[in-house]
Formats: sequence, structure tokens, C-alpha cells
Amino acid sequence: MSAADQHAQPAIQGVNASSGRVDFILARMKTNDVSRRQIGVLAGIRPSRICVVLHSEADKRSPMRMDEFQAMLQVLGISHIEATLASELMEKRPTAKVEAVLNVAAMVSQAVSDLPIGMLTMLDHIDGLDHADVRPEHGDRVAKLVMEFLTGHYTRVAGRREIRIERLSD
Repeated sequence: MSAADQHAQPAIQGVNASSGRVDFILARMKTNDVSRRQIGVLAGIRPSRICVVLHSEADKRSPMRMDEFQAMLQVLGISHIEATLASELMEKRPTAKVEAVLNVAAMVSQAVSDLPIGMLTMLDHIDGLDHADVRPEHGDRVAKLVMEFLTGHYTRVAGRREIRIERLSD
């Protein structure tokens, strides 16, 4: 990419706009044991640029361009859905454990990315159901049902873990 092309790429403006994205990328780099230098080389970003974009202190960061962000996601094997979810979680819940955010974002992105094709298949197979029957306001009910299911599921997981720990301590 030429210097003119790089300057033509839109930047993700301001500390607030890219802070969650950078924090997420830094967390995934740490989890994957990837250094700034490695991601820079693999993403085709100059070492000096990668250091100012991925600076550990948010107020010292330069705005990240969209092409840089997309290249880093590709190198780390991260979908746009997962990156968006994790970035928003990190911005809205800054006190949440990074590991929890990474796990939740990965799980939800997998579920969400498979859901649209499943919905279209459902529309094709249920006689009398039309695309107009699927409305945005149903999303809240779906989210509530999913949270009820997940709460029950993970409560049972925690209960089984407690039983195993008790058996081990006996």
C-alpha cells in the first residue's frame, strides 16, 4: 500500500472510538502470545506505526486506520462480530475480567454468526411462516430466552463442578 493510499484510509478517530478495539487486540495478542513486532510483520504494518497504534497507554495512542484494524483481526483469526462485541463489552464494563470478556465475546459471536442462516432455513421449512413474521421487536424476547437458558445451563455446570471438588476432597 502506498503512502498516499494509507493516508486515504479512514482512521478510527479519537481515543474513545478505538480504545476498546485496541484493548481487545492487546488482550488477544497476550492470550495468543503474539508480540507487537510479530503482529506488525504479519499484518504488514511498520514497527514504529504498530507501537503507536497499540500503545499500552490509551492517551498515547495514534488513531488506528480501518485497514490496520482489519489486517490485525485477520492475523489473529478474529471475526468482525467478535471484535465488535468484545470492544463494546470492554468499553461498557471496564472492570470486567479480560478473560471473561474474551470468552463471552467468542461464544456469543459464534452463536450470532450461525443464527441468520438458521433463521432463513427455519423460514424455508415452516409452512405458513413468512419473512414478515420475523420482526425486530422479537429480539428482546429471544435475548431473554437465551439468558434464561444460559443461566440454567451454567448454574448446572457450576453445580457439577462443586460436586467434583467435593468428591476430590473426600
